[in-house]
Amino acid sequence: MMEKGRTPSRTLWRIKFSDFPFNNRIEDVDIMAEDVRREHARFVFNDAMDRTLDFVDGDDIEGAIKVWRAGLHQVEASMEGQSQSFSLISDGDLVYADVKHRVELANERGQSGVPTGFPTLDLLTGGLQEGEYAVVAARVGNGKTWTLAAATLAAMQAGVPTLYVTLEMTKLQMAHRFHNLLSSRYGRRIFSNTDLMAGRNFNLLEYKSFLENLKKQTGLGDIHIVDGTRGKISPAVLQAQIETVHPGLVLIDYITLLDNREKDWQTVAKLSNDIQRSEEHTSELQSLTNL
Repeated sequence: MMEKGRTPSRTLWRIKFSDFPFNNRIEDVDIMAEDVRREHARFVFNDAMDRTLDFVDGDDIEGAIKVWRAGLHQVEASMEGQSQSFSLISDGDLVYADVKHRVELANERGQSGVPTGFPTLDLLTGGLQEGEYAVVAARVGNGKTWTLAAATLAAMQAGVPTLYVTLEMTKLQMAHRFHNLLSSRYGRRIFSNTDLMAGRNFNLLEYKSFLENLKKQTGLGDIHIVDGTRGKISPAVLQAQIETVHPGLVLIDYITLLDNREKDWQTVAKLSNDIQRSEEHTSELQSLTNL
């Protein structure tokens, strides 16, 4: 209903929801749609309470607050009802304002979107645009994580703060990878991430000097790294992190690890929808995820 901006007809409702207890005395589908909407909101509310109590039982009050606030956003989204229609003619001023904003961004940083780290792709697309959700898909070992890392550093150099959610590696392992890439730009030598992990084949004082020099750089967007070492990261927890960090770009490595259920396409689709709904409450946000 929210996607189409209208309530389906009585016939379409019967076809789509054949098991729904249809009241033959009610001809107005909007009335039933409101009942469904309220029931869904009640379900989302109860689910948010259950997840919040799980954090409370684990003595993680801060986590409980974040999850509860994210849950309230989802309840509000459920209660908003149908999306407003858009008139191509009457609402032309809205389109103009959007285009004007993109022109200002392009003049400011060379392109309207956040750079991906791949100049050819940026030339064709203008970068990752506000509200966009992109997925990087490839076979195991083909460089998906390095692709996301390159996009993160490109955003960093453009002054865009990022939230990097790593669900396969720890945050320190990803920090080593980022330092490997950053040392080629801001260090006197390149620090291999494998050497940093092994703790050998480099000078510790030179590494410390590189980190101090990195702090002195101006105009860089910060990179906030979150991993799953403190528990499973769900779309609700992700929303809480977005509210805390206020990033311009969110990267998830990788999406199927957000949920421990079956890794089929339906699960991926649901997770994608949950993430996109989370972004609806945050402006100027892009997402790049790894399958």
